[in-house]
Amino acid sequence: MIQQKNLSEIEVYKKAHLDRRVFSKLRNEKDYKPSKKTILAIAFGMELNLYGAEELLKLGGYALSDAEKFDLIMKYFFENEIYDLFLINEVLDYYDFKPIGD
Repeated sequence: MIQQKNLSEIEVYKKAHLDRRVFSKLRNEKDYKPSKKTILAIAFGMELNLYGAEELLKLGGYALSDAEKFDLIMKYFFENEIYDLFLINEVLDYYDFKPIGD
């Protein structure tokens, strides 16, 4: 997906606020299963729309649910194409959720 969007890996992991080592594990370790929050951070780093984010989550074995407040917050930001992780994490903190991308 990164290549399809013509992005560099460095650009994505920096925008996703992920450590280079975590991103390297994703690329190189077949058995590494990233957390849902890590995948969401990457989706925001890639500036995916909601459909793209859901596809990326599906690859990791996750989904967004309309029954979970955290997931509804994520959907809001994807639907409105807001990719600022500082703002997203501020909203998550307001609702007592842990940040993504840290």
